[in-house]
Amino acid sequence: MSNHLCTWLLFVFVLGLTPIGVAQESSSDDDAAVSAEAAPEYTEASEADAESDSQSTESDAESKSGSEPQSIAEPEGDSPRAEKQTADQSSNEKEIPSANPPAQKKSKAKPRRRTKVKWYQPDFVGYNDDTKRVELAITGKTYANSVISVGGEEIVVIDKQEKSTSVPAKSTFGHKHPVKANKEGEFEIRLRLPEGLVMIPLKASHPSGKLIPRVYQLPLQVSKDQVVIKSSRVAKRPVKKNKWEVWGGLGFYYLNYSQEIPGAGQNAGLNSFALPAIYAKGVYNFDPQKNLNLEYKLTPGSVTKVTGLTLAKPSFGWTIIGVDFSHRPIRLKSPFNDPGFFGYRVGIQQHFVPFISRTGASETEVTIESNGLTMFSLGWHLEFLRKNRWSYEAFMRLQHPLSVGSVFEMTPNFGFDGSLGVNYILKNGWAASVSWYGQWHDYSFRHFDKVSQESISGAQVLFFSTLEARVGYTF
Repeated sequence: MSNHLCTWLLFVFVLGLTPIGVAQESSSDDDAAVSAEAAPEYTEASEADAESDSQSTESDAESKSGSEPQSIAEPEGDSPRAEKQTADQSSNEKEIPSANPPAQKKSKAKPRRRTKVKWYQPDFVGYNDDTKRVELAITGKTYANSVISVGGEEIVVIDKQEKSTSVPAKSTFGHKHPVKANKEGEFEIRLRLPEGLVMIPLKASHPSGKLIPRVYQLPLQVSKDQVVIKSSRVAKRPVKKNKWEVWGGLGFYYLNYSQEIPGAGQNAGLNSFALPAIYAKGVYNFDPQKNLNLEYKLTPGSVTKVTGLTLAKPSFGWTIIGVDFSHRPIRLKSPFNDPGFFGYRVGIQQHFVPFISRTGASETEVTIESNGLTMFSLGWHLEFLRKNRWSYEAFMRLQHPLSVGSVFEMTPNFGFDGSLGVNYILKNGWAASVSWYGQWHDYSFRHFDKVSQESISGAQVLFFSTLEARVGYTF
């Protein structure tokens, strides 16, 4: 009896151990699966949080380093937490591949890059005798809408005696601080600095925050008449075009005019070389390669004698009002390695040109009238931009009449105009230019003659040229 009882108790005890052991093993696996599923994904957002604490340390370290400006990408690397989670997950999957589905593969986040800036040599603006400060403009190119600011509370200045002092950063701010880069990434920050070797920390911040802000130490040699960044890596600033330009000019003109006068049985010729030639222009620049131009030219003059004819009205004028659009999408290089742009120029011009007409008093008495011509123009436009504030441009356009005034009707043979110009960027938005302009018209006409009281036909050839000195303001 006792033997049977012992056997029975042993059997029950063995049966009880088996379900308890299986339950414990299953519970352990479930906990591991839950732990793996609950682990947070390693995303760009979590990386941003992890790096946010280190940004200020990196920027401060850079601002103290005094190194020349350069662009350095962040070293690549994976998150230690992500690697650990991936290893734990792989271990769990190997233990029970059928009971628990594998967790999703963790994505590797790319490390963020630093905000890069291409710096240009600064522009000297002026010297203030009262504050003993030099006003300058530091320019560069970075990502669109990035913010540029002074990246410290104090600025180190080393004078001629090599003594180091510091000035409050706020005392160096220009009229606007911080500044934002435009859609092309270009920016200009104005500063007022003392003379000496100035270590200016400038901070560049990307607008989206996806790139790490970076502080650049720029070593500026500041004097009363110039400012230079002491680094071979900093290029000269390319010529920058402001949105608006207003120009005015005066110059000499030359007019050579030849016209058949069938009723008089001869050709009449006018030659005039005098001044002033009056010029005005307004420009809107969409970007450095596209602009809209509105031009006005007035060339008044008079002719005292025409061989074989008597002038009843010797004064004349050639007036041109034009609007055109220029687009130069093709990039070129000049023989001096200057950047250039080539493209087309299209527009409409209204001309008021001289025309010799008999007055009706006699066959040899004539007057100079003005007749309107509306011309369509199309041609090429070439421009080269030098890095030392110079620029050169040339264009040539064919012209075709769209409408003619009441004095005569015309049939065009050939007409064109062209120009050569040299521009120089001055300070504070001002610019100067010397420009040559030439125009040639050759056409046949039909005119109602006041003497014979009938329509007569003839030909007219005009060459018109100006040489002007111009002054412009850009803003």
